[in-house]
Amino acid sequence: MKIKLIACEILTREVCRLLADCPHRCVARYGEENADYIMETLGNPTAHYERLTYIRMGFDCDADFCKHARKQADEKDWAFDVLDGSWTLLRRLITGEWGDGILVTPPGQEIAASYDPSVICSRHRPDQCSPGPACP
Repeated sequence: MKIKLIACEILTREVCRLLADCPHRCVARYGEENADYIMETLGNPTAHYERLTYIRMGFDCDADFCKHARKQADEKDWAFDVLDGSWTLLRRLITGEWGDGILVTPPGQEIAASYDPSVICSRHRPDQCSPGPACP
C-alpha cells in the first residue's frame, strides 16, 4: 500500500508541475509574443464547464484527490460528483484482448468518423494507397 501512495504523490507532483510549466515552455519554444498569442487563442479550456466528476480508481490516495477535486469544483461553482472507475479497458489493452470496444488501426491506416453506431473506424490513409475500389 505504501508503494501506491508514493506513486500517487509522484504522479500528482508531475501533473501539477507540467500544468504550471506550460506557459513557460511555450515562451521558451515560440518566444514571448507568439506564446501570448497562443495562450490567448487557446483561452481558458474550462470556460464553459459546469461539472467536475472524480473517477475513483481504488488508489490509496483517492480520498486526497477527491477532496482536491471537490475543492476545485466548489471554487468554480461547478456541480461535483464521484463515479467508480474500472481498470477493464487498460487491462484489455495490455493483455491484447482487442475485441469489441477497441479499435485496432494497422500501419498505413488512420482513425476516421464512421457516421454509424460504432462512431469511429479505421481506414486507409489517402497518402498510403493508390486510387481504386480497395481504398475508400
